[in-house]
Amino acid sequence: MLALLTLGECQIGETISSVVWELEFDNKLLGRILRPCIDRLLWFDKDHCFNAWRTYQKMMKANL
Repeated sequence: MLALLTLGECQIGETISSVVWELEFDNKLLGRILRPCIDRLLWFDKDHCFNAWRTYQKMMKANL
């Protein structure tokens, strides 16, 4: 489902939040639209999408 939502721009184990942060970082329209929405929705978790992306990156490094 995540692959469909992100048009194939995701990896196994990634969350929607981490994917949209990376999409916005790459200046893609989907990321520029969804990342602010998710961060506002989860207002109690400052920089939620960035933190999700950072956690995913740490997991990937640990698995190498």
